[in-house]
Amino acid sequence: MYRRLTTLRSTLVVVVSAVLVASLAAEAPATSPKEDLLWEHLRVSIADVESQLSGIIGVAILDLTTGRELLVHPDEIFAQASSIKIAVLAELYHQDSQSLEGVHG
Repeated sequence: MYRRLTTLRSTLVVVVSAVLVASLAAEAPATSPKEDLLWEHLRVSIADVESQLSGIIGVAILDLTTGRELLVHPDEIFAQASSIKIAVLAELYHQDSQSLEGVHG
């Protein structure tokens, strides 16, 4: 249980770092040293999380303001067992909201 919480905490750090990089990128020029440092910190954070796992993670981050991207294991093939649940859950929420609005179908 402790290992799972540690992994979740580390994952949260990576996500927060990604949001921070994206928000700072919107304010700073694409080639600023500050942005480069934040992207490098993000790369290191992701590598740290991955080193604590028994498997391989795949990460794809695209900064929509600058077009800059960070790819970790971009050519690796991953089973969709866990990530497909997000799409299924989104569809269930969509159907539920339509049902509450009286939409049938």
